[in-house]
Amino acid sequence: MTETVANLLNGGSRGVALEGVLVRVDDVTVSSIDNLADNGEFELTGGLFVDNALTPIEGVQVGDTYQAIVGGLSFRFGENRIEPGAPNDLITGPASLDAFAMPQVTVEEGTTQSVTVNLTGFALTDREITLAYSSAAISGPASVTVPQGQGSVAFDVTGVTAGETAQTITATLGADTATTSVSVYNDTIPTRAVSALSPSSANASVGATTNLVATLNAPAPAGFVLEVTVTGAAATAPATVTAMTGALEVMIPVTGASMGQVTVQVGATGQAGAPSSTVDVSTLPDECLSISQYVEGASNDKVIEVRNCGSAAVDMGAAGLCRFTNDNATCTYVSLGNAGDMLATGDVVVLCNGSSAAGIKALCDKESGTINHNGNDSYALLLDDGDGGYDPASPGGDTVLDAFGTAGSADDFAKDITYTRCNDTPFDGVGDFTAFLAANYVSAGQGDITDLGSATKTACP
Repeated sequence: MTETVANLLNGGSRGVALEGVLVRVDDVTVSSIDNLADNGEFELTGGLFVDNALTPIEGVQVGDTYQAIVGGLSFRFGENRIEPGAPNDLITGPASLDAFAMPQVTVEEGTTQSVTVNLTGFALTDREITLAYSSAAISGPASVTVPQGQGSVAFDVTGVTAGETAQTITATLGADTATTSVSVYNDTIPTRAVSALSPSSANASVGATTNLVATLNAPAPAGFVLEVTVTGAAATAPATVTAMTGALEVMIPVTGASMGQVTVQVGATGQAGAPSSTVDVSTLPDECLSISQYVEGASNDKVIEVRNCGSAAVDMGAAGLCRFTNDNATCTYVSLGNAGDMLATGDVVVLCNGSSAAGIKALCDKESGTINHNGNDSYALLLDDGDGGYDPASPGGDTVLDAFGTAGSADDFAKDITYTRCNDTPFDGVGDFTAFLAANYVSAGQGDITDLGSATKTACP
């Protein structure tokens, strides 16, 4: 919805009605960057703020002009502000061609499949994209138009003739091009194979099962069987798995037998060079909680995600986080839930600061002022003995399950960054966290919430 800066201000004619709504302002100029370094926001002529709660904002200067800025309207710190969802929502000129929504498309012979092509932002005017097809095995329109105000357009591609080789659609807008591959299939063509196995590395505990995902090059015909080979004695998997008819992905269960590492290879019968993954097996306890994601964004955008990495559900009323500020030896405690709130195996609970941006709070399970880290604060994750707190010097019946950072250290080890856990091996909170962090977490940019709340397990580098 396009509005004026004046209407979107706190106190403007639409400032309250459009809170939480996706809005757009046109032909705007940056009037102040005084809060950009500390709070990640800049001000437009007329008094409306633009905030980096959902996407990084860099290199902005006073006097910069934008043809349009798009984002959700929120109210924080006494002022209304637009929160762009991606860098391309800050539009400096006409949107250009970006990419197809899916890099690979499958379509059954004689049927159609919807395909979407994206621009780098919202079209300020109608934009026509021309389309070309690599052969007569596929067909579709010669061109499509992205309507004004939209950032993508969908069209139908028809699978004319099945083949072993994928076809290509090429989209062109001005000097920009984008391509996607299209596989046309029937019951026998192409010859089915496993094209990928993910994740490339995974973790499992002894006696517990983790799932690998085998991706096929075309939907499975009835009765299609995958062969599974496990090299090593630390885990087991079924020798064969039958795919559901029409499936593109097949779950491969791998069960930990003893500590160690195995290689799991999955392919169609007789498939040469089938993909493989490694699985590390360790003895994680039944009650296993790990700090699976740490997010430090601008201002109060602070998040901690906790994952149940064990083989049994955990009562969140007995679990808590305790934050050590700077190099303090004592910490501030917050419970992860109420008695009876059970967190299932593999699920996550997300805690955020109560003044976080709307996009973060929408993914948050619990808000707390305790979640207020600033790069040199550490956390202990524990099962509480019922006293509602934690004293490292006298832990009593409290059991520390994991930690992020070393208590009592003021090292600035996690400032303006996101870390996602890739290995559930616990940290005791007293050793060398720098080495542990490098080996067991994957980093992303400041305030990155791409996988927040999704229970996605990231592969270690």
